[in-house]
Amino acid sequence: MIKEFPFLSYKQPLKQKTMELQSNKRVCNNVKYNEVYQWITEEPISVNQICEKSKLSITEINNIVLMLEIEGYIERVPGGYICILEKK
Repeated sequence: MIKEFPFLSYKQPLKQKTMELQSNKRVCNNVKYNEVYQWITEEPISVNQICEKSKLSITEINNIVLMLEIEGYIERVPGGYICILEKK
């Protein structure tokens, strides 16, 4: 119904956005990296937030985040890290 009014801003339902993100997010085959990578989406997340969610130490997370950034899976932005989506 809201789509009938193109001048109104429309946000996609969260479930649909999550499905689109999963299809565009690069696959990381390293099990240890995935413990951190799974929490990084298109919304910035800090190392402290990752620590709370993953239950890993800050040192482990910093090491993994560095490797993910070097390998091109994530990018550092103001406010934390975001995943790099594959181009369509």
